[in-house]
Amino acid sequence: MTTTQTTQATQATKLGMIGLGKMGGNMVTRLTLGRIPVVGYDRNEATVSAVEASGAEGARSIDELIAKLGTVGQRAVWVMVPAGKITESVIQDLASRLSAGDIIIDGGKGQLSAAKKSLVALNMLDKVTVIGIAKKLEEIFFPDDPIPLYINKKSES
Repeated sequence: MTTTQTTQATQATKLGMIGLGKMGGNMVTRLTLGRIPVVGYDRNEATVSAVEASGAEGARSIDELIAKLGTVGQRAVWVMVPAGKITESVIQDLASRLSAGDIIIDGGKGQLSAAKKSLVALNMLDKVTVIGIAKKLEEIFFPDDPIPLYINKKSES
């Protein structure tokens, strides 16, 4: 593999994280310890600096975060912001910047419906993949499916 191919492969596997508070920041640390490349963004500069200190890459804007994620149609952004209007705003903003094939990962089951609502309003639900992840039982939720996918807490995934 050439240096260019290695760089492209690494960029394609980065995960973007928006919201670096207690939950998002801890998740970035956990992912980084698991050797998953993460680019973190938060409006609070101190939290961006904190995830950089833990080994993640920081971004000072959503545009910078998206640019650092690699190939259009292969990017993934995890949203870990408070439920409600803030989530709706972030999802709408991301939906206007991302492309078909890109993924938005929502921070929980309650936020999944907010993300879906935002994408429907933007007529983009069929263009962006949306899932919800709940930490307590390691569950992944899909829109319109009441049964979550459970991940074994001892799994490396």
